[in-house]
Amino acid sequence: MNEYNNKDLFLLSNQLRKEIIDISYKSKAHHIGSEFSCIDLLTSLFFNYIDLEPNNFLSSKRDWFMIGKGHASLAYYVILSKKGFFSIDDLVKNFLKDGGLLGGHPDKSVMPGIDINSGSLGHSLSIASGIALAAKKDDTKRKSFVLLGDGECNEGMIWESALFSAQHKLDNLIAIVDLNGLQGLGRTEEVISLQSLPLKFESFGWNVQEIDGHDFSEINESFKSCGMVKNKPNIIIAKTIKGKGARSMEDTLKSHYETLTKERYEEVSNEINDYIKENMPNL
Repeated sequence: MNEYNNKDLFLLSNQLRKEIIDISYKSKAHHIGSEFSCIDLLTSLFFNYIDLEPNNFLSSKRDWFMIGKGHASLAYYVILSKKGFFSIDDLVKNFLKDGGLLGGHPDKSVMPGIDINSGSLGHSLSIASGIALAAKKDDTKRKSFVLLGDGECNEGMIWESALFSAQHKLDNLIAIVDLNGLQGLGRTEEVISLQSLPLKFESFGWNVQEIDGHDFSEINESFKSCGMVKNKPNIIIAKTIKGKGARSMEDTLKSHYETLTKERYEEVSNEINDYIKENMPNL
């Protein structure tokens, strides 16, 4: 895989933030905050670690990726576009358009690069576990990656899958929790508290890592170390900020639903530019 350094990843992820803003403004799309909280994680995963390319998508040996929090689909789409699965023009033309192929939740039947349909929360870890078990039975090195929302962890299927994965010693399964602390109706602590989430997964028999989901050094190290603990599924619990990179959106519930006016589009675009300038000297 490529070895992007932290500066490369930071610049790329913020280029993708700008594309998310541009496309969201043109299509009047929601869920910008959810996309901004996970874009750093996805950038590191797709450009340094996962073996998933346009030229091996039909191979039975390549890695699989599933996004449980399907409402953040645009973050996934801009990643796939940057990887060359389809052009940015095709993305703009098809995203949330009448007759377009790219809806608000991923659909595996319409564009290359998408492994499963998602959007109904809770199913993704079950599917990822099944893919990981099949890879074990086929004796391949294929890994199964899944991005979960922290609100998604309220779903009972997540915990059934957690038990199943530990029982079958699926050390080729890597789950990532985008722990931004907010979900559709409020803060996760107030809707259904996820207190001691790391201890919960540890008690279920998982290899658990806790990281800052916007620190590329920590993100990269966490992906590198996955699989080193044998016979345990892996979970990376990434503390993130909803709306990260746009000051007026950060840690706000409104960023889950807001559509951008021209004035807000310009404001948020400027905030991303400020975020880049403020953080570049530290890289």
